[in-house]
Amino acid sequence: MFADDVALLTSSSPGMAALHAAFKQYCAGHHLTISGEKTKLLLTQGGSQQVPAELEGEGYECVGEFKYLGVQVDSRGHPATVAAALLKAARGSLGALCTHVGTQGWRTVWTRLVLYDVMVRTHLTFAAPVWAPTYLRLGEVAPRGTPLGALAGLHRQGLRVLAGIGQQVRVEVMFVALVRWPLELLRAKAVWRYYRRVKKLQGR
Repeated sequence: MFADDVALLTSSSPGMAALHAAFKQYCAGHHLTISGEKTKLLLTQGGSQQVPAELEGEGYECVGEFKYLGVQVDSRGHPATVAAALLKAARGSLGALCTHVGTQGWRTVWTRLVLYDVMVRTHLTFAAPVWAPTYLRLGEVAPRGTPLGALAGLHRQGLRVLAGIGQQVRVEVMFVALVRWPLELLRAKAVWRYYRRVKKLQGR
C-alpha cells in the first residue's frame, strides 16, 4: 500500500519544519513511512531560500524542478507552467481520440462526448483544486491569448469536432445543445468543492 502525491507547501523555514513534524507524526500513527529517496525539497522564489535544520538530517535531496501530479514545477513558479503541461496533454489526447473514433466508425455523438469527458476533459481540469493558486494568477475570465484561454479554447474546439458542430453556431448554443459546461465553470466548481471540503475539515 502506498500513499503518494503528498505536498507540503509553506513560505517560511519554520513553517516547513512544523508541517514536516506534523506529517511525520501522522505517518507514525498510521503505520506509514516517508521515503527519503523519493521525497524532494524545492525552494521557490518568493519563499524561504533556506532548508530547515530539522530536515537536513532526513537526507532529502534539494532539486531545481520536480514533477508533481503530471506537471513540471520549477523554482520560478511561472504561472504558465501548469496550463502549458495540461494543454499539451489534452491536445495529444484529443488527437488520439479523433483518430480512434474515425477508425472505429463511432457516429453516435453521445458516445463521442462520453469518451471526450474521460480522455480529454480530465486533462483540461486535471488537479484543478491543487493548482488553484496558479490558476487564479492566470486570470479568472480566461481571455484570448492567456494560458487559461488556450485551455478553454481547446475545450470548445474538441466539442465542436466530435459533435460535428460548425463555427457558425454560437458557443452558448453549442453548450446548451450538448448539455456541457464551459471549462472556466468546470474548473471553478472543482476548486469550490475542494475548498469547501478543506474548510469543513478545518472546522472539526
